[in-house]
Amino acid sequence: MSLWYDAAGDLTLVYTQDFPAGGDAPPGENTGPSELPEPVGALRSAGTQAKTGTQAKRGPHRSNVSCGANVSTWETYMLYPPATFSWYFNSGSTPAGLSVATTETYLRNAHSEWYNNSNWCGYADASVFSMAYGGTTTSGYGDNGINTVGFAGMSGSGCAIDAVGCTRVEVAGINVIESDTRLNSALYSWVNGQASGKYDTWSVMAHELGHTLGFYHVIDTSNVMNAGAFTNDTSPHLLGNGDANANNGKY
Repeated sequence: MSLWYDAAGDLTLVYTQDFPAGGDAPPGENTGPSELPEPVGALRSAGTQAKTGTQAKRGPHRSNVSCGANVSTWETYMLYPPATFSWYFNSGSTPAGLSVATTETYLRNAHSEWYNNSNWCGYADASVFSMAYGGTTTSGYGDNGINTVGFAGMSGSGCAIDAVGCTRVEVAGINVIESDTRLNSALYSWVNGQASGKYDTWSVMAHELGHTLGFYHVIDTSNVMNAGAFTNDTSPHLLGNGDANANNGKY
């Protein structure tokens, strides 16, 4: 994660990059429990997970998918509640073999998950912010006044070339004025659902959107903002305990 400040010391730009591939953390990252509640900047792969019931396991230390631990950490920046955060899908960037229509639906579902605070715990949604899908666009990632989601390699993104996802957030004061997410289709395989060795678009987008909302990584594997990414995993289709409480608490 990289933070940029203006001359007055105000936060203006945030890059959050999420790493797969497992193994050691990238240089400068520390994902150990001793670092909590400080944010960490690398989402990494923890390998393929087996399926339990209708959902995949979230992590190697979970016996089943459940409400989980109430842990969270966040920045002060946030969506401006009275304004609608409208986002657009660069549908032309969809990797070959993925249905554009299903991918669009999955990306929309990831946004609805946070907007409606859909969670494993059954908590009611007490958050107040507005979010809407604006449709498809040919506009891409970067400072262009349009909130976009799309697929591409990480070159020129401001994130590491091997990041699985990169979210760029522009901030004015404490308000998000633009946020763009790029999912790495150059190095990694994607699926709408579950498949061995592939990342689910909805699950990764839900995690990336958490960064747009100002939430950082946690170590606990039961939360969407967990600092580990899993292939063949759809459990982030619902927020965890910490995610849901943070959503209600911050917004």
